[in-house]
Amino acid sequence: VVTAPYSPTRAGTYALEIEVNGVMLDMTSPTRSAYTPIVVSAGTASAVASSVFGPGLTSALAGQVANFKVSPKDQYSNIRTAGNIASNGQLAIAMTQGGVNFAVTLSNANAANDRVATIKAIALVGSTSSTFPVTYRTVHTGDITGYVRIGGTALTSANPFVATIIASPVNAAGSGLTGDALAGTVANVPTSFTIQARDVFGNDLSSGGTPFLASFVNLPAGNAASVISSPVDNQDGTYTVTFTVKPDTFVGSVNIQVTLNGQLVELVTINVVGGNRNMDPARATAHGEGLLGGQAGVVQTFTIVAKDLNGIQLTSADNLPTAAAFTVVISGPESTTGVVAVDPSNRAQFNVAYQVDSTGSGYTITIQARALVGSTYTGALTVISGGVVTGVTIRPGPTAPAQSFASFLTPGGANNVVAGSTLEIVVTARDQFDNRQLYGALYLDDVFRVSGETSGSTALTATISQTDLQRVNGQYGAFLVPTVAGSYVYAVYLALAIVPFDNTANTNADGQALGTVVPGPLDVNHTLLTGQGRLGGQVKEVLNFRVYPQDQYDNVIDLAPSACQVTLTVVSGAGVFVGPVSDFAAAESGTICETDPSCSGSLGCHLKV
Repeated sequence: VVTAPYSPTRAGTYALEIEVNGVMLDMTSPTRSAYTPIVVSAGTASAVASSVFGPGLTSALAGQVANFKVSPKDQYSNIRTAGNIASNGQLAIAMTQGGVNFAVTLSNANAANDRVATIKAIALVGSTSSTFPVTYRTVHTGDITGYVRIGGTALTSANPFVATIIASPVNAAGSGLTGDALAGTVANVPTSFTIQARDVFGNDLSSGGTPFLASFVNLPAGNAASVISSPVDNQDGTYTVTFTVKPDTFVGSVNIQVTLNGQLVELVTINVVGGNRNMDPARATAHGEGLLGGQAGVVQTFTIVAKDLNGIQLTSADNLPTAAAFTVVISGPESTTGVVAVDPSNRAQFNVAYQVDSTGSGYTITIQARALVGSTYTGALTVISGGVVTGVTIRPGPTAPAQSFASFLTPGGANNVVAGSTLEIVVTARDQFDNRQLYGALYLDDVFRVSGETSGSTALTATISQTDLQRVNGQYGAFLVPTVAGSYVYAVYLALAIVPFDNTANTNADGQALGTVVPGPLDVNHTLLTGQGRLGGQVKEVLNFRVYPQDQYDNVIDLAPSACQVTLTVVSGAGVFVGPVSDFAAAESGTICETDPSCSGSLGCHLKV
């Protein structure tokens, strides 16, 4: 009986052919066990070999059904056409947007509700593919972060995937008007407000091209000289409308409407007041991105708007304050004051600039304005409307490789690491001000690369990025498993720049870590025996051969000669013992094994019979 094991790696139908002494056996007879073709099916689905593809992995429209497909394959890239990995829980989808998780269900119907994803419960099987369609829907703009996992392991091409959801086509009812001018103005002073284009779900559009129209409605004959501009496209989803109410003696109100393709966007009544007004410090307001925070080391800005006691913005026809009428204090992890300057394009507005270099979410901005004394604003300070802004967040700047650092968490660092052991490396990402990176919607990811090289060739590498689960408090985790013994140089890169190691490692001048990997325990199954002497020779001839003690990764182990024992056992050609070695006066001078200086790690053995 001859047993011939074989391990096919490619799925399909096989025919069995057997030759005996060069003669092909007839395997077509039904009496032969191999008459039935051998069918090799795909193995268990593998996350490494499986793939995911489709437009929904990168982008979609708010409110529209997006889709992608998962193609499960086994470790040898054979397409699985049988076995439902969706219904048995092997295939899993996870998606989140704005901190809200999607509900994921098995369904043959497309996703219909907001923030819902569906996996078709039955694979679509074709002649060359087998896929599980996935659909999802959200009415919100912003990035979706998602994972596709098989057997609990994320697919490389979706670890994670980030799909950008953009607004649907513009909708008149969803769009609206903003701006201080809507509260009122002064006659004969050009005043502006903003149209914000939005979709039916209220999402802001971020591109131009919408044909809005603005006009006065039921304008009295006495105001016939009033003018209103066509909306100016700012190419960011906003449109600026400028109007001037005449004559300059008019006090009252006018109506303005904005339409889109004949549909009403909004109809507003704007009060027109007399000039020579004063600022009411408590009614002044502030707006701008700088009130939310920004990036460390970068100047942040916002705007203060001077208003009267009715909350109507002042104009050039009024008693305007100077920049000295305002104070801005930023307090928190770092304290500073804002620099206030009049806006040259609108003297009733004041631009504020500030900069801090320390990160944190505990900043507070306090804005105050001075009361009128006589004809100047030099009185007591009053907090303006909404003038105490808390929870201002300053996030880190771009990661600076020189300020970042890598550490070994493995006890002993990189020295005398046993082959096959796991080396754990943590990279701490910091900006130029030594602020640790913060993760979330405001932080752009970094992709670090870790390598270990020995004998001039890359032995192992790992790429670590925001997708790693070890990422906590500005840190990334990487695990390397060196299996080749020798001296190593470990390096961490961000793009092409080196991230230095800290004092957990011995380093070179470039900040790269130096270490050694030593062989693991002796594995006799990997030990090599070489040389002609191992095949035999003549009586009383000195037979020479060489022994290479090795571990399971074929690293040669440096052993003392006494560790090598050679036993000669005589057998007949039929494999039957014909007598103990002593019957043959086996070794005239014994078996000698000694360290071979010409071949490091090997033992040279000599035997005479």
